Amino acid sequence: MNADGAYNAWIGQDIYGSQDFAGVMDDLRVYNRTLSAAEVQQLYNMGR
Repeated sequence: MNADGAYNAWIGQDIYGSQDFAGVMDDLRVYNRTLSAAEVQQLYNMGR
């Protein structure tokens, strides 16, 4: 993380580029804040 709070994110690979994700991603979301436990539960329930 740098001084302005920005950082790199690796999706489907580790930060070193040596381990790839060997699966399928169906629904990927990026939020600009931390979700509460209730919000995570609600999203989980909506996906059932």
